[in-house]
Amino acid sequence: MAAKPYKGNDNYIFISYAHKDIEEVLSFIERLQAEGFNVWFDEGIDPGTEWDDNIASHIEGCSFFVAFITENFLHSQNCRDELSFARDLEKERLLIYGEDVELPRGMQMRLNRLQAIYKHRYANEDEFYSKVFETNGINTCQTADKDTTVTIKPATINDSEVKAVTTDDTVVLDNTVNLSKPVTSDKRTGNSKGKIIIAIIAVA
Repeated sequence: MAAKPYKGNDNYIFISYAHKDIEEVLSFIERLQAEGFNVWFDEGIDPGTEWDDNIASHIEGCSFFVAFITENFLHSQNCRDELSFARDLEKERLLIYGEDVELPRGMQMRLNRLQAIYKHRYANEDEFYSKVFETNGINTCQTADKDTTVTIKPATINDSEVKAVTTDDTVVLDNTVNLSKPVTSDKRTGNSKGKIIIAIIAVA
């Protein structure tokens, strides 16, 4: 699924990140949204509005604030301003470290008390996301339905694979394979049972 900024009245997560890290951040956002989290990021700024005012408004309105910390983040004045503003508003905050960075002393002093997850240190991505989902306060933004899209793939079957099917009932589903060969091997009655339609559903 493609990441889209949340629009609505429910609780949402604000994502603060450097635009140079957009590829990795979008992957993170997509996973959150697939798990049913409402996520807003600055691709959702309406044309014609003041960027600073729009960002400030969405930080004020968010229920949870996530900062994706990298060297690019630390070198961005806008990112640092967003993090400071969230702190001033006493927002629930989570720091996601995308790489090893050396924080300036003042920032290190302020951030050491915050919840932090070091994404780059997890060899298993699922373990990283499990840790994110366990973060205190983040579940208040999980109000949307989890993405449970199922992909249906057609499957094929050979006549030789069908044995001892002896029913008059025919079930028709999408993605069916029609076996046109009549079945005449009912050992109990010796009666022919006509044509059989078999549906094979493969779930991705």
